[in-house]
Amino acid sequence: MRPEFTPAEAEALAGDRYGIRARASELPSERDRNFLLRVRAEGQGAGRNPREEAAGAGEAFVLKIGNPAESEASLEMQGAILARLAERWPRRDGVGGGSTATASVPALADPGSRVPRDGRDGESLRSPFPAVVADLAGATLASIEKEGVRYPLRLVTWLPGVP
Repeated sequence: MRPEFTPAEAEALAGDRYGIRARASELPSERDRNFLLRVRAEGQGAGRNPREEAAGAGEAFVLKIGNPAESEASLEMQGAILARLAERWPRRDGVGGGSTATASVPALADPGSRVPRDGRDGESLRSPFPAVVADLAGATLASIEKEGVRYPLRLVTWLPGVP
């Protein structure tokens, strides 16, 4: 059963669970419900939340509301793979890798998000892999219940591009 959630519900979840006020738009998905979340700029409903300020206006995330038939072990494995990639991905500025898998949004400003260009070749230092973002309680895999059904809930950083 594909989850039935609206962009407004995704925006509420982003605020309640992750402390991020963002505008949500649905992304295509076969089994899950995924939403692109763009952090709102000051004056567009954003407050002085430190997680939002660290992410920056316009920063983007993907809120993933999973199919309840998906095994928790499978989702944990996906998170572990992303964490391992975040640890091992070498940055071209010589700093080395950095894990954002269990970090809150402020930690994303260093290894995987809004990284400045290096000035030599103009290429971004951003990791080519999404980072898993912990919720306000520190969980990287949470759940949400709706109409008696429990759905897995995750947040990852957005990587622009064409699927």
